[in-house]
Amino acid sequence: NGDVLASGIDPSDMQAVVDTHRVLQALRARIAMQPTDAQTILHSRRNPAATGFFVKGDTVQFAVTPGDFGFATVLNLNAGGTVQLVWPFPGLDPVGGPTDGMTQFNAPVTAPYGADYVVTILSREPLLDLHATLAALHNQNRALDFYKALAGIAQRQDLRIGVNAVFSCEHARSDRQCDFTPSS
Repeated sequence: NGDVLASGIDPSDMQAVVDTHRVLQALRARIAMQPTDAQTILHSRRNPAATGFFVKGDTVQFAVTPGDFGFATVLNLNAGGTVQLVWPFPGLDPVGGPTDGMTQFNAPVTAPYGADYVVTILSREPLLDLHATLAALHNQNRALDFYKALAGIAQRQDLRIGVNAVFSCEHARSDRQCDFTPSS
């Protein structure tokens, strides 16, 4: 249908791109069956309305309203399959407890750049096993392994899932668009 899944990838990485696309389709199918999805608000100082893209060096502010599902897990799934646990990172961030309010935290924009999918998972209990799995998968092209772990948990407990599509790049041009000129 003319959509670009990923660009500038090595042919050996094509399966990871296909796997990521399949995972996103499966997540969207789960979201469609939920009464409500998990919403995450993203913005940065340079991009307060979260329109367009985020650039290396930006600090993205995340705001998650868990509602009846008091525990939040947030990860970034790059179009090339790279899994990045954003919050809570075991040993660094508190798992917290059930909250009726908003959970807020910051994270820097880092490589890999391009199409990114911020996946928010809300639960009524902390997902410590998923956090450990995501920490082990961090910065690896293992989208299917993430989804298998999530599907196993979803069989045992009610979750709310949301996906925010964003774009990141290493440099911005003067016209405030992404600059894909290779760095020298």
